[in-house]
Amino acid sequence: MTIDFERLFDEGDLTQDVLLEGGDVVHVPGRRLTVSMSGQLQNPGLVNFEEGRRAGFYLEQAGGYGFNADKSGARLIRSRTSQREKFNRNLIVYAGDEIWVPEKEYRDWWVFVQETIRSTAEALTLILLVRAI
Repeated sequence: MTIDFERLFDEGDLTQDVLLEGGDVVHVPGRRLTVSMSGQLQNPGLVNFEEGRRAGFYLEQAGGYGFNADKSGARLIRSRTSQREKFNRNLIVYAGDEIWVPEKEYRDWWVFVQETIRSTAEALTLILLVRAI
């Protein structure tokens, strides 16, 4: 049986409040030494932590940026402080940190072209009306 302590203590979910009985064994797993790689990467997931490695190493372990990655928006999120740092391949990474790469913002170029044509037509119509007066 697994207990979700965040649901129990943060959300007050009493379904996670299980009564222990004689002979029950509580197992608390050790700290996982991984770096979380999430977002627009070729292979997002957990990468084994290696002391002294820099962010570029972990990016390579995740297969590099994905097709639709917004590289300028990439962040290194520190596990101890939740502080977000602008991604730089030379940043030292610590166990539990996360490297997150957002998706590029979708731009519909056809809508942009239509709006440009409409605005230009409105401006030309206004000019013709002013000249006619």
